[in-house]
Amino acid sequence: MIKKRAKMQPGPAEREAMRAEEVMEVLRGRSHRPACALRLSQGPVTVFDSHIGGLPYCPRKGEPPVGEDGRQLRLMVQINFAQMPDMPPFPKRGILQFFLPDHDWGMKGYRGMEHWTEQKNWRVLYHPEIDPSVTEDEVQRKVTVEPAVAEEGRERRLVSSVFLHNWAYKLHFEPVLQEGITVDDFRFWPQFLEIWRSRFSEPPPVQFWPEREREPGKPLPMDFIRADEVWKKLNSDGRGQPSKLGGFPAFPKDDPRAVLPECAGGECPWDTVLFQMISPVRDVERQFQWHSPLRFGEGGWATFLMREEDLLRRDFSWVGYYWQDNSDAAYFKELCGEEWRPSARLAFSAI
Repeated sequence: MIKKRAKMQPGPAEREAMRAEEVMEVLRGRSHRPACALRLSQGPVTVFDSHIGGLPYCPRKGEPPVGEDGRQLRLMVQINFAQMPDMPPFPKRGILQFFLPDHDWGMKGYRGMEHWTEQKNWRVLYHPEIDPSVTEDEVQRKVTVEPAVAEEGRERRLVSSVFLHNWAYKLHFEPVLQEGITVDDFRFWPQFLEIWRSRFSEPPPVQFWPEREREPGKPLPMDFIRADEVWKKLNSDGRGQPSKLGGFPAFPKDDPRAVLPECAGGECPWDTVLFQMISPVRDVERQFQWHSPLRFGEGGWATFLMREEDLLRRDFSWVGYYWQDNSDAAYFKELCGEEWRPSARLAFSAI
């Protein structure tokens, strides 16, 4: 007679992870926000479509924006809200555009958290009304930035600090989902601890996904391995949708809002993800195809945040722009010179 193997009982580490799983479920239910994830395709686009790169919609009496030095900025992303699922408090119509400098290789328009709302070398524009008579030819005549990739004979030369390719990508919108607070949000950990202590007598972990002490030459105990499987899934689910509008922001390192005086005490008026782009982005037509049209340093993410009250007023003059990657201070010194020093509020983008 073959005896069935008894199911392994969870050890202390796995039980801790299972309690964290329960806490995360409660936290998601408390802090959900609508989010709309983005996908890409290489389908043709017009100046009226939602797309990355390409030509911007430009009103007949308007001009593409310029930076502080008078040089024209390049369209990074354009959102036509009529093509997006209805998701209050976002508009139902109109075109939203994000412009960045081509020539600012080191910082891509970002100048630290002290200046993250100053739209001097980047710009967010909203056109509430769209003139359907605008043609691609007349927009093309207004655009002075050269193609992202210059071709000279057989040589291809990248001339954009943001784009990796020369073509435009069409943006597609996923159905709206409810997203809980991300593990990267600076408000996450205090809320996590509050729920844990209200439900369990056992002490909480010292950090999200605790580090395991490992003896040299010895494998991790099975209890740690099983616990880390739970933590890995919690961490993946807790990052939220990558490229999106709405929801909660995610960051490669730390939440930059934590250094803002107005976010002291766990409250933060900068609570709305206007737009977040993480490269690469999945192709909507091919499940295993990904595209990397944009770059922000080494594996960087770009995030545009604003206050919900401003979004409801359709006032896009007070948006915060921030990008972050996995590089360290040495990267910025190489770009800006040895005299470069991060201030206390810039440090989150450089360390």
